[in-house]
Amino acid sequence: MNLLEILNTTQVSEICRRDAVFTSENMSLASVLNGMDLNHQGATVVLDTAGKMAGIFTERDVLLRLSGLSGDWRDQSVRDFMTKDPVTIAETHSVAAALYTMEKGNFRHLPVVDEYGQPSGIISIRSILGYVVDYFPDEFINLPPRPSLEAKSNWGG
Repeated sequence: MNLLEILNTTQVSEICRRDAVFTSENMSLASVLNGMDLNHQGATVVLDTAGKMAGIFTERDVLLRLSGLSGDWRDQSVRDFMTKDPVTIAETHSVAAALYTMEKGNFRHLPVVDEYGQPSGIISIRSILGYVVDYFPDEFINLPPRPSLEAKSNWGG
């Protein structure tokens, strides 16, 4: 199969991060950022008090919404800085559909929802690229063990 066929036939559920960080909308920004950092995640799904998705908070939200704030923002609620009602993608949609949605909306993270509309994980550009590299390692991982011996022309001369 070629790359386009792989992206069109692979479901989002196969590569989304199920260990995504889920956060309560009442949590402080300091707690949310600490959780994202500890889990090495660039985004967190924000849940309301009923456990339904209320938004997403990403590293981009930090850059766009927190920069320039005066005073101590660490104790403020993530609810005030998250992206409300985010675009989502179903687990059964293709990775190609996720990429299209991300490109169209200029997103790097998409919450993934199950058949009931409940959040089940996050898919990111990084996870998609990792999947592609794992599927086609020879096309992506092509550095020689000693870069000083790298070929100088297309055919190794």
